[in-house]
Amino acid sequence: MVSVQARPAVLCALVCLLPAHAAAQQSYPTKTVRLVSPFAAGGSTDLLARIFAPKLNAAWKQPVIVENRAGAAGNTGADAVAKAAPDGHTLLVCASNVAINPSLYARMPFDTVRDLAPVALIGKAANVLIVHPSLPVRNVQDLVKLAKARPGELQYGSGGSGVASHIIAELFKNAAGIDMVHIPYKGSGPALVGLLSGETSVYFSNMVAAMSHVKAGRVRLVAVTSAARNKALPNTPTIAESGIAGFEADNWYGVMTTGGTPAAAVQAANREFQRTIQDEQVNVRLHDLGITSVALTPEQFGSFIAAELQKWRKAVELAGARID
Repeated sequence: MVSVQARPAVLCALVCLLPAHAAAQQSYPTKTVRLVSPFAAGGSTDLLARIFAPKLNAAWKQPVIVENRAGAAGNTGADAVAKAAPDGHTLLVCASNVAINPSLYARMPFDTVRDLAPVALIGKAANVLIVHPSLPVRNVQDLVKLAKARPGELQYGSGGSGVASHIIAELFKNAAGIDMVHIPYKGSGPALVGLLSGETSVYFSNMVAAMSHVKAGRVRLVAVTSAARNKALPNTPTIAESGIAGFEADNWYGVMTTGGTPAAAVQAANREFQRTIQDEQVNVRLHDLGITSVALTPEQFGSFIAAELQKWRKAVELAGARID
């Protein structure tokens, strides 16, 4: 029992400890944070990383650097994060590919569940079917008819073998009963350049990277891949309502870090990403890119990824796209 005389000293000690406790709670980050985009500059994850970096820099009072580590359908960048120091200072800005690759590749350089820790879901966006303006296609049925009339002639681009744009196109080919030639690029940015230049005629792009080109008239928007029409594109039909019943292939974006990172650092990063998503400027930019922000805890995001791993396993099997 503490004596009456001793109580002031005890209270003083406790008060003195409060700043130290607060500092411990705010000790993340303590150094430069790397935001790794696993695809080339100009792609969707790169755009998102560069939207978030200055806001995080200002909030954390630490340098936040965007680092592009393209290759192997996003595995190169993800592997760099998986093998980084488990302190939360290396973050992966990822997309659906992180849930596709474990089923796509027979040999992975890391274990997605064990070596990567979910931090935050940024949001979801529909993918879009876009074509080069020279292609005489205004809707899905036009494309199907043209492809059937010219089997094996139309070329579609992707951000690389096995990425979402490749798997979705293969699902579309299978559902529509058509044949198109796959032209893989090293990232969604180069794939868009291929479409813009006319090297390819068809591309299943995420809305993030495509919308500026759609608005400028450099590519033609044909349909969205979501189950329902996108609020940002109310006049654009879905592929499902255009005659390919049941077709659905949304995209999502999130943040992960190195497996084994302390829960306190993961939670601190999650809180700041959630605050940043609600920033008015960021929210407007996400909306303009067709992204609907979603607030999930790290635990909820982990459950979401587990469900996505199952979903894309079935898609890869259907597409026959597994890489040995």
